Amino acid sequence: EDWLSASEAVSRLEGREAEVVSALFFEGKAPKDVAAEKKLDVSHVYRLRRSAIARMRMWLGLEGA
Repeated sequence: EDWLSASEAVSRLEGREAEVVSALFFEGKAPKDVAAEKKLDVSHVYRLRRSAIARMRMWLGLEGA
């Protein structure tokens, strides 16, 4: 049940956050590779990942966990 909820949270992401999360977690790519492919600075990839995870935690009710 938790996995289904997490999957739903990932599907709610949009734009670059969705692309970065998909590449990092589902495709297993390294942040530097994602940055190169998307023509982003690697620090921006980390920021997108952090903001996406924070958003998903909020949707799942895990902000304080």
